[in-house]
Amino acid sequence: MKRNTYRDENGNCHWEITHYSPNPISALFVLLLFAGLFLFFYAHVGWDSSIWFIFALLILCSFVALRELYQFFFQSYIVEAVFYEEEIVLHYRKGESRSIPYAGIGFIDFQLHDGTGSRIHFYPHFTFYKKNSTSKILDSIYRGDYLLFIGELSSFEDYLRIKQCLAEKEKHFFEPQETEECFKRSRLTRKARRDAGV
Repeated sequence: MKRNTYRDENGNCHWEITHYSPNPISALFVLLLFAGLFLFFYAHVGWDSSIWFIFALLILCSFVALRELYQFFFQSYIVEAVFYEEEIVLHYRKGESRSIPYAGIGFIDFQLHDGTGSRIHFYPHFTFYKKNSTSKILDSIYRGDYLLFIGELSSFEDYLRIKQCLAEKEKHFFEPQETEECFKRSRLTRKARRDAGV
């Protein structure tokens, strides 16, 4: 399984952030696919009103792919978090960096999700909140004001590495029950689902 954390020669933990990272290759592929389907339907049927819904759906999906391409080329997003001695440094795709002192972190939440509907995707991630946020209810209401960053984990080894880094900095977090078992199965156990209220 792919890992997205490692320690460098100085012992600093590096965490490659995969959450909210747009993928230009898949977006371009989807865009070309929908453009091909659009041209196929147009060549065989023309502007027939009976399939306008299909045309509208293809155009809408194309806009989603274009948005993904726009995010990749024109917006900045976190690509790596490095746990140094006194602070976490967030590196962004366009070269900018932001420092977060450990004293500025108040609440760290670890969550496990399966996804919604028929789409099953095991989604373990840490969420870091600012110092003055302690209530999860408050955080859910004022998420934009209190949220520092979110990072998805690729493996149980990544989870243990981040957990150890946080323990070294005397930072604690909420941990769902049966976390290791959920990683082994790549899905939520019944007990974890019950604890998460799903």
